[in-house]
Amino acid sequence: MAVNRTEERLLCEDGGIGNGLTERLDGLDSLTPATPMTPVIPMTPATMTPATPTTSAPVGHAVSRRRTISAGVSNDGNTNKEILLKKKKTTSAVWVHFEQVEEDGALYAICNYCKSKLCATQGTSSLHRHAKRCATETDGPEYLGGSKPGWVFSQEVTELKMTEMVILHEYCFSIGEHKGFLDMMDSAQPSFKVPGRRTLRNNCVQLYQEMKKIKITKMAEASQICLTTDMWTAIDLTGYMVVTAHYILNEWELVKRIIGFKPLPPPHNGPAIAERLGHTLHEWKAISKVGFITLDNASANNLAVSRLQQSVNDQCRTAGSVEPTSAYFHVRCLAHVINLVVKDGLKHVGSAVTHLQDSVLYIHGSSAWLDGFEDALEQSHLRRSMKHLTKDMPTRWNATYLMIKSALPCKLAFQHLEMTDTKFEDCPTEAEWDHLVAMKAFLEPFFTATNDLSGTQYPTLNLAYRAMRQIEKAINDYKKTHYINDPLSLSIEPMKAKFNKYWEPMKVFLAIGLVLDPRFKM
Repeated sequence: MAVNRTEERLLCEDGGIGNGLTERLDGLDSLTPATPMTPVIPMTPATMTPATPTTSAPVGHAVSRRRTISAGVSNDGNTNKEILLKKKKTTSAVWVHFEQVEEDGALYAICNYCKSKLCATQGTSSLHRHAKRCATETDGPEYLGGSKPGWVFSQEVTELKMTEMVILHEYCFSIGEHKGFLDMMDSAQPSFKVPGRRTLRNNCVQLYQEMKKIKITKMAEASQICLTTDMWTAIDLTGYMVVTAHYILNEWELVKRIIGFKPLPPPHNGPAIAERLGHTLHEWKAISKVGFITLDNASANNLAVSRLQQSVNDQCRTAGSVEPTSAYFHVRCLAHVINLVVKDGLKHVGSAVTHLQDSVLYIHGSSAWLDGFEDALEQSHLRRSMKHLTKDMPTRWNATYLMIKSALPCKLAFQHLEMTDTKFEDCPTEAEWDHLVAMKAFLEPFFTATNDLSGTQYPTLNLAYRAMRQIEKAINDYKKTHYINDPLSLSIEPMKAKFNKYWEPMKVFLAIGLVLDPRFKM
């Protein structure tokens, strides 16, 4: 198949018409393909198809520019037809440092750094030599040959990675002064200038500020923001306050973001809490977007919410927008409400819980007593892994439930330990074990509701109404079906009174969340 070399050459960019990378035809008078070629089809509007996009080459592979050369193919001496030709594929790793061009039938390589033009017709040896010399004599990147094509050392990038490492693993700022770290970096990359502790600290602060700006810009997409906050005291008696923002982005992505985590000096009263909340919201440019806030049921929190709501409304009036707050601006923390209800009930239980608490503390008192309980499990034909009983915590009622749940299957082991260990004196009686069984069944709806309403990666408002209704039903059913002398009978009335105190004011608001859930029909 003769090739008419007088026709013009057409350059085809990446993604153009072609069947792969084109081959150079310089010096060739004819084309002899390694495999049979498909018949040549005249390129007319009827036969041409849209260009097929190509994918980018993987990182580390040399990429050559695709070209198409148009040649006239003469069947009868008059008709010219276009064919697609292939240029030799560049397999050497050195091509990541050069751009391949073709001029007057010769192949050249343009250096990406100094823009020198080298002849590449006879191979790539000269390109390798130039790449090494270019990196040595200029400020260009270091050349690593074929070990890791395309890798370029950067002081700024490596310093950024070190900053991220310190933040991620909570290393001290003086890690750059440790001898072991310096020796390792000198071996891995002698060109890296390890930053000192002050530089590393400043880099961490700068990285935080840059990321914070990005998050503020992203938060601005949300039409409304809901807040949750909590306070606690550290071991050194320093008070802390955390503020978390919950919002939905344009792509319906639910986002949870901690926007404030700072010490809160005393007094922890309403004005101090409101001032900290307002300062945090102004810092994140979100004061006018707050729609709801969830806090614990404390008198100081009630005052703080009223002041914050007034501040939000004033800000909206100044900006000329509609007030975003409503009568339900303050949403009670349902997990905290459930905690208050159950703790009121646990005050009136008998000695069963107290004896179980003392028994669990005794078993965990020493390794010898824990081994004795493990032997009791084995003698009772129970799994030795059941020795890890949950210990009760005075501030968390669900720890009491988990303690009862983990201890009930080990009843026989407790009784066996009572017979073999004379120091073990607090084993519950048979009647108390029955009491614990009834308590577990009664508290299970409270525990399930607490878990469901404590989620942070999914909305919980649509779950709240059903969860609270199930708790209300559990209280009413137990009151109807048990006698007055039942061990839990003294707990029901205080629990019902506490539950109604918080349930009635929020019932309508939670019902709205249920109505908006498409899984439930009204």
